[in-house]
Amino acid sequence: MPCIGSKRIITDMGTHRTALPCEVILYGRSMPEAAKAAWDMLHPPGPHTPLFLRSEWMAMAMATGAANPGIVLVLRDADGPFGLVPLQGRTTWSAEITAPIAPDTMPLLMRAGKEMAVQEALADWIKASRYALIRLGRFPREHAQALGDVCRRHALHPLIRQVYPTYRATLTASWEAYLKGMSRHDRYNLRHAEEKILADYPNVTVETYTDPDTGAEAVDAMIRLNRMRWSGENTPSFLNNPRIAELLRQFTLWTMAQGYGRVLVLRLGNRIISTAAGMHIPGQDVVYYHMVGRDPTALTPQHSPGIMLAARIIRWAIDLGAATLALGQGYAPYKVALGCTEYAQWDVTVAKSAIGLEVMKRLDPAIQLTKLYAKRVLTRS
Repeated sequence: MPCIGSKRIITDMGTHRTALPCEVILYGRSMPEAAKAAWDMLHPPGPHTPLFLRSEWMAMAMATGAANPGIVLVLRDADGPFGLVPLQGRTTWSAEITAPIAPDTMPLLMRAGKEMAVQEALADWIKASRYALIRLGRFPREHAQALGDVCRRHALHPLIRQVYPTYRATLTASWEAYLKGMSRHDRYNLRHAEEKILADYPNVTVETYTDPDTGAEAVDAMIRLNRMRWSGENTPSFLNNPRIAELLRQFTLWTMAQGYGRVLVLRLGNRIISTAAGMHIPGQDVVYYHMVGRDPTALTPQHSPGIMLAARIIRWAIDLGAATLALGQGYAPYKVALGCTEYAQWDVTVAKSAIGLEVMKRLDPAIQLTKLYAKRVLTRS
């Protein structure tokens, strides 16, 4: 366990007060009541709280083993908790803020107007911890630069690097109005992808699953086809990690049970050949479109099952009155074809010494290449 505040090693579980302006709650494989209470005070469950900022999300990630924060910093003032920073040790000398596959969510969970207070407290904690390197996560450019400035004021050494962008599409009041904002080529593909597939493959059917009791097969197929979709790429599917896959499975079924989620399935006869998931929380103006999977051998390259399912998700989002379709991070041609806007992200890692920063700059490319090679070998084995 890390050293906190007074430099002593904490080995037991529980809640601890420190000399720093925060409370430190240690995690195991379940969420302590003290952490859940603080989390729910800051982000109460309800229609106005993004799902990925709720305690249920982190509790689910911990239960499946997909995330194990180890500790969470809880910052309080007279009005209660105003900041939560879940951290996970990666090695004996490095750690990172835990935000398991949470799309478009800053890993620093804070009350509006308290960003600077959270950043200052986090910098204080980094200086007091035993970790030489701490990865703080991915942020829009202005947030990354502000966090870097705070760290420098505390004599820390941030490394800020541009990473994969996220993609979002702006929706309109109608399907036809949405299509008018696209290029002629993309508009034609979106409008005719489904009829072209159905004309050439009459035994293709589309099914929508919104009930967890009947949707388990669709969710399992979604995971399997996502792995298949990325099997030949330089970056294999993150669902090759069985813990992440189980988290996604439980999470998707849970969203169905809550009335938030749906999985679309394309069948060729009895065989599922493509899937896509959509999620919308009532009261919010964003629809998440994620976990696109397909069997690349099922149809000819002239057919686009992904575009066909995307068109159905977009029409569903427009009918809900959503203003935005969020498609997560990483470039894909279909995201451009859907008229998405690219939003750049910057990764922030902090070293406690200038030497550590220089070592990180030189080692990081080699570490990334090693990880990539290991993933490809494990995927093929």
